[in-house]
Amino acid sequence: MIEVLERWQEKTLFIVVAVVVFNFLAKRVISRLHTHFEKRNEPWIDSFFQAIYLPVSVYTWFFAFVYALNMILSHIFSDWTFDRIDRVFIVGAILAIAWFVMRWKKALIRLSISKSKRHELAWDRGRIDVIDKLGTIFVLFMTILLLMEVTDRSMNTLIAFGGIGGLALAIASQEIIGNFFGGFMIYMTHPFSVGDWVKVPSQNIEGHVEEIGWYMTRIRTFAKRPIYVPNSTFAKSVVETPSRMSNRQLKETIGLRYRDVPVIKEVISDLKQMLKVHPGIDQGLPVLVHLEGFSHALEVTISIYTIATDTETYSDVKQDVLLKVIEVLEKHHAEMASPTAVVEIPDIVKVRTTG
Repeated sequence: MIEVLERWQEKTLFIVVAVVVFNFLAKRVISRLHTHFEKRNEPWIDSFFQAIYLPVSVYTWFFAFVYALNMILSHIFSDWTFDRIDRVFIVGAILAIAWFVMRWKKALIRLSISKSKRHELAWDRGRIDVIDKLGTIFVLFMTILLLMEVTDRSMNTLIAFGGIGGLALAIASQEIIGNFFGGFMIYMTHPFSVGDWVKVPSQNIEGHVEEIGWYMTRIRTFAKRPIYVPNSTFAKSVVETPSRMSNRQLKETIGLRYRDVPVIKEVISDLKQMLKVHPGIDQGLPVLVHLEGFSHALEVTISIYTIATDTETYSDVKQDVLLKVIEVLEKHHAEMASPTAVVEIPDIVKVRTTG
């Protein structure tokens, strides 16, 4: 009995030492390959070796643990038999490979996003997200199929489950399915992408897109508050994407005093001339300056389109235009009107004074 005990203890120790040595050598080899491809500036291949070590190491320990446990139990219990240990190893290998592929996919996606930001890759963030999510679904689907094949689970069982519970599941998950396909259509049609400024007028939603998920989209408002919008909302509502506009309209109405009627034509002419030479205004689009109406003042409307669409540059151009408008008015001694109230006084007003 003592000899048997010592024998399997020696075998167990040998397995542990073998695993430790294997992991050490594997780490050294992978580390050298990582350094080699990093120096050659081949990040796609380098990401492969960065992703493979941990799954290989864990599977090696898993293999050793299962093998040693089976050996120990067979020595302790004489009637112990486990003839499907090979299936356990195969299941572990499938899970390890799936883990490796997911890690490699994650590294490739991270690398793609980095290259996209540096304009070294023609894909935008939305397309990369689509590839990421479809890749995840594919890996999970193939892993499940392989596990079913290894464990002798028939596809008929899955089909039967789908036939029996499919109707109940569909009724209970209409909203989930709607949001899922809403997210899918966002990825396919690209009405907006991560980073875009979007506006949903019917839902009073406006902000920048931070994440597009399968179920919901996270939008950060201008007040820096996160909003989580179910994807089905975008399928049922009109969505504006202001960040994709080619130009940004600047429209202002200036009220002049009625006493400035004699110089109104000169003011309008000089305003047009000023706007037609402004570097921040797109001259290929209409530059309009007209007297539009009468109210408490002479209403002169300016309608132009800036070249820049980002808020900061647009605000700078708008400020410069308004300051130049003031210069034109001062040149002609015109002034902007303010609302006034007229009080009618009878022809004869008697003022009684006491002294």
